[in-house]
Amino acid sequence: MKNELKKTALVSEDKEALRKGVPDVQAALDELMGALDFKYPLAGQLYPLYSYCKRPLF
Repeated sequence: MKNELKKTALVSEDKEALRKGVPDVQAALDELMGALDFKYPLAGQLYPLYSYCKRPLF
């Protein structure tokens, strides 16, 4: 249900609802970044991608 509200906010351009969803997205990106295991080369490629995705949220 929560995801449906976010989708509705995005489609309707409800800026307040989108603003409230930003912390959830930031937390998800933080979890992804924290779970990277840098002994694998893919982690070195994903980290900058996650960082880039996080930049526009600030």
